[in-house]
Amino acid sequence: MRITFLFPSLFIILLLFSSCEENSDVYYRKKNADLLINKNWVITGHYTRENNYLKKDKFVYYDACNRDDTFRFAKNGTYELNEGPTKCNANDPQVFQQGTWKVGYNNLELTKTGSSSPSNYLIVELNTYKLVLSSTETHQGDTYQEVLTFTAQ
Repeated sequence: MRITFLFPSLFIILLLFSSCEENSDVYYRKKNADLLINKNWVITGHYTRENNYLKKDKFVYYDACNRDDTFRFAKNGTYELNEGPTKCNANDPQVFQQGTWKVGYNNLELTKTGSSSPSNYLIVELNTYKLVLSSTETHQGDTYQEVLTFTAQ
């Protein structure tokens, strides 16, 4: 009698935990999406690290015309990269990259229009005012990490 009661109880407990996990993932995807959309995100930091050595600040080398570029994520799952108020070349288009985006619990996937290969980023931090993304790539035995920091305008 105890065994027949034990199996249904275990099944119900497992079902509850699995549904909580699924609902949690849905919650975080929606929360992260809500934090990203309808804001202009301006890059305010960029560094790289090779094989866990000292990080190299790349942002100090950005020209002023690149420091005001903005990412904008729309609710319909599209994004655009905009030149901002200043252009490096007056003939460049105002919107110079477009694509689609998907967000998960702790990742952001960007797929540039015309590309079939998405870029995947780990969301290190995301709140109303700040977005920090990290990507890691291994090439010929060396590991490269890139960290980008954005501030919402």
